[in-house]
Amino acid sequence: MSATVQLTKFQLQYNVLALHDLQYKRLYRPSAAAGDEVQAGAGALKVPKVITPIRSRLELLLSLLAQVVGRVVMEVELLLPLVRVGLMCLGVDSLQLLQAEAKAVCVAVFRAYPQQRTSVMDQVLAIITANSSSSGKQRPSRLFEASDAADRPLAIQMSAALLMEIVQASVQLPAVDAACEAITQGFRAAYGWSDYIWADLFGHLPAAKAAKNDGVADYKAVIDALLTDLLAVLMLPEWPAAPLLVRRFVKVLYSDKGLKHSDTAVKMASVDFTGQVAAKLCVEGVQADIEAPEVEHVLDAVKSAAEPSVLQGEEVAHDRLLHLLLLDYLAAVSGGHSNSSSSYSAAGSARQFWCCSILNDAIHPPRHATAPAVTREQLSAVLVEHRQLQDSRPPLLGSASVQLGLSRAQMVALVRHLNVFGPFGKGRATLTLIKWLVEAGSRQGPDPNPAQVRSKVFKCLGCIVDVDARVLRLPEVLAAVQAALEDDSISVREATLELVSKLITANPQLANEYHDVLRQASLDQSVSVRKRAIKSLWECCTCPGFTHASEALLTVLQRAGDQEESIRSLVTKICGSMWFASTSDFAGLSEGTTNKYSAGSTARSADLRAQELAKLCLMAYEADGKAIHVPLMPESPLLVTLKEILSSGSGSGSNAPTAAVKEQAAMWAGATEVAQALLGMVLRYQPEDDYTGKAGRFPHLLALHALCAADASVVAPAADPQRFVRCLAPYLAAASGQQGPGVSAADDAARRAAEELLCLTAVLAAALLHLGVMEQDVLQQMCTDLQVLINKYKFIQVVAAGCQTLCTVAQLYEPAELQIAQMATKCYTFALEALNQQQGITAPSPHKQLAPKVLFILGHLIRHGASTIDRAAEGNSSLRNCTECLELCVA
Repeated sequence: MSATVQLTKFQLQYNVLALHDLQYKRLYRPSAAAGDEVQAGAGALKVPKVITPIRSRLELLLSLLAQVVGRVVMEVELLLPLVRVGLMCLGVDSLQLLQAEAKAVCVAVFRAYPQQRTSVMDQVLAIITANSSSSGKQRPSRLFEASDAADRPLAIQMSAALLMEIVQASVQLPAVDAACEAITQGFRAAYGWSDYIWADLFGHLPAAKAAKNDGVADYKAVIDALLTDLLAVLMLPEWPAAPLLVRRFVKVLYSDKGLKHSDTAVKMASVDFTGQVAAKLCVEGVQADIEAPEVEHVLDAVKSAAEPSVLQGEEVAHDRLLHLLLLDYLAAVSGGHSNSSSSYSAAGSARQFWCCSILNDAIHPPRHATAPAVTREQLSAVLVEHRQLQDSRPPLLGSASVQLGLSRAQMVALVRHLNVFGPFGKGRATLTLIKWLVEAGSRQGPDPNPAQVRSKVFKCLGCIVDVDARVLRLPEVLAAVQAALEDDSISVREATLELVSKLITANPQLANEYHDVLRQASLDQSVSVRKRAIKSLWECCTCPGFTHASEALLTVLQRAGDQEESIRSLVTKICGSMWFASTSDFAGLSEGTTNKYSAGSTARSADLRAQELAKLCLMAYEADGKAIHVPLMPESPLLVTLKEILSSGSGSGSNAPTAAVKEQAAMWAGATEVAQALLGMVLRYQPEDDYTGKAGRFPHLLALHALCAADASVVAPAADPQRFVRCLAPYLAAASGQQGPGVSAADDAARRAAEELLCLTAVLAAALLHLGVMEQDVLQQMCTDLQVLINKYKFIQVVAAGCQTLCTVAQLYEPAELQIAQMATKCYTFALEALNQQQGITAPSPHKQLAPKVLFILGHLIRHGASTIDRAAEGNSSLRNCTECLELCVA
């Protein structure tokens, strides 16, 4: 046997490793390596064909050695070097079969020689980390060493499989005559070796940031790759050590080697690991809840099909039935009854580990359960029972196991049920991990974590929320999110907003709860935070059932004046698609409208878009206060946005892309449709149908005014350009008689009527200036109505607007010039009489009280129609020119 071991070692060194990898050729055949360094790429060499049969014989030889190691006493001084050389194969990707047999030898030596386990484990960990440093930035090679729930190949690292098998090989059922301590403490070896692995890897984790240097192992990458593989096989029956390793991993995380470490890089890595484990446990928890009815159905079927002797005439615990099913399943797999460490005994190793775990659970009940004192006889009886479970050849459930014929997917569901509702505490482990993350992301306490750690925390929480939306409703997470959005670090605020935005945009309930958070974030100092908040608010508006769309869109609209161009462009794009696109993802403004539409692009009528534009215009107007501020200022967000949407220079230039030109044309066509719909609503308005409450026609007229101020061409359709003026002009006559001498200017209804008139005059003036021509009859009637409006209305804003509109009409209607000059002369006469009376030149005049108003009218006529007044006064001594009027105003 000694010669066999030495021969195997020699062949591995000089004829396998040295001919498959350049670094080993330098080590074992240095004289022959010099000529290959230039030709070899990334450590690979051209292998002679003569080596293939040698490699096949070595694979067979290693397989036989793995089977006899535990049966024949060998010299440890020979076995340990063989193990070390065999482990070197793990770093050569082309030696997959040889790796599997070398792994089996390593596990067999670990099991057969307890005194050498520390040396074997140290060699394993050293080889794993050395392979990581030699692979550089490349991901660790993954081999098909496992099968998933659908019995498809599952790629994991050979090193991960080796570590799990070593942990599984570390425990065995004690002998029947073993001492009480050996029975009660036998399973602790698995805990101890799991802790040994993580203590070694985490102990070197601070050196991970130095991994950029050649020859330094990246321990973070080693841990990450190992953890990924453990989570991949977490619920598979053939790898029972994976849940144990993950549980011990979690224990190390919340220690001074992990989350409590003083090094920032270690903290960030630990936060990342915590998020990975928590997300995986969330996935498995959700899946376990889905599969719970199927598991109950399987258990009921087992109870019905099992032999009475198995059930022992009493109610059997669910966990016991699940364990029996699992042991029968593993026993049916090839090698399931084998205790050898050959490559075909993975199921046997797993079955033995399951038996040890079941025994440990029977001796040590859960912490919350009361454990009565156990005598020596009772321990022996329990041990004998579990040894019978392990050694039993017939199915433990008798013919029931065969009759049920459970699939692999069903067995994985049973294992998931055992783990999720057992070791991982029905979700308690997940909640604990989330609390650790929240704690790591908090600024509270004497020594808060750096900003990059806090930012990493919320990125990890985002991954967990992706899996289970309920996490975002946890009180701890809600409080952490609110605090993080006020963090002084931009990266933390960005990560937190991304966490919130990822889920609430598809969840109406969460969107309604978090919309205030997003509105506040839209005012953030960071451009990226503001931009993400605006996107999220719009995405919420596309979510059916979101009841705060009006407030959200108003917040979006108010960012039209943002200093950042990209944010302004985003606001323009959102508002353009919502108001002027015939299809949009927008779900509606009001709660009633929202529920009519489903998510996704939906055809939306012009009337609906007009109603939403009018409502949003009203909200934006009222948000600026109760005072009258019509006409809208050019810098108002509403006008800024509409001008940008309808701007002809944004995409209609000669060199503009065709798509941009088409989009611009579509926006303008949509605006024309909306303007036509708004006009129709003004004409059809009835007080009993007022969906805006007591706003009257004002929202529609305000929206028309905003459109005209942005681009007057939208109210001059090619089919009938004068239609808007003809339809709206009669409302001047109706409005001129509304305010009598008993109406107070402070009355809300009177103020709203004045606002309507201001919008009306603004629309008419803009339309007339754009048209340049109009039917004379319409203009004549407008002149009459505007003069009445100017003379009778008490709101000075309406008087000023009337003067401006009258002067605009005079540009298209020549008789209006004389009327304006006559009005100016009359105002001049009244004002002069009042001035003479004040100076004592003339007797008191009844027109004294009109002096302020006539001066106000005269000033606005001069401001908007100076040239009109001068033209009419030429050659007419009875009329005053602009110069005389100005002198009086100054006097």
